[in-house]
Amino acid sequence: MKLVLSTRVFNHIEINCLSDLFPLIRKAGFRYLEVVDRTEFDDNVNILDDLREQSKEYGIEILNWHLIQYSPFQKSKEASRIAIDSMKYSMDKGSRIGAKNHVLHWYQRFLDKSYDIMWRDIVDEWADHAKKLGIRLLMETVPDKASNQRYVSSSEIINFVRSYLPEVLAMCIDVNHSNLQEKLPNVVHKVKDRLISLHISDNDGHEEKHWLPGQGLIDFTSFFESLEAIKFDGMLVMEVKKWCNQELGLAEIKSLYEFGISLLETKRPHPNTPLLIK
Repeated sequence: MKLVLSTRVFNHIEINCLSDLFPLIRKAGFRYLEVVDRTEFDDNVNILDDLREQSKEYGIEILNWHLIQYSPFQKSKEASRIAIDSMKYSMDKGSRIGAKNHVLHWYQRFLDKSYDIMWRDIVDEWADHAKKLGIRLLMETVPDKASNQRYVSSSEIINFVRSYLPEVLAMCIDVNHSNLQEKLPNVVHKVKDRLISLHISDNDGHEEKHWLPGQGLIDFTSFFESLEAIKFDGMLVMEVKKWCNQELGLAEIKSLYEFGISLLETKRPHPNTPLLIK
């Protein structure tokens, strides 16, 4: 598996300072990145070119781009159109940065089944745009306490994903989402034929937290055993939020790398995982 660092850990850092982190990321051991889209990129898209050049200079490959989180289900047709086009523009930005995989959230969480047809039409439009750009969309599993009514099981998502070509639409398991309603090994076996990437973080079993593995109660041992059973060899993305109470310098990023490597090698969190910040 490839150990990937999500820039979500740097969300508190000014967007124009991200490229300055590449020397530290490289020295810490990371070779792969997932870059999270932020609205600040729209103010200066040239920053994307800087990130792409820095990735080349320091030998860090940007494998994933996490698309903007903006539901297409809005109160008016005009607002919905803006949201749909914003997602396509987010794909344009991710393509510009060189990422071939774009992580997409599942937005059809309504009880009213009439939304299924709308959702299909929207994803069709996004999939067509992805084909033109030569990228692949990765549908992410969802948290259980969606604000708009219902939990969507991994079975429903994978059945939808399989209706598209695998080079256009595949899967990303977010363990911080899926463990809240399903057993992670079951999710792995359900989506195995389309599984490309993982989002790794921990929680308390009640709501998503994006804690460091070992700070919550996710059973990573059984999860990694299921990945081994399906011979998964994709991406493991460390998607923790700010997890230490000091600036993220070389030592902190290096420890995050070591926690990830330890998880891969031992199938359990690092024994020196720090306590939660109070």
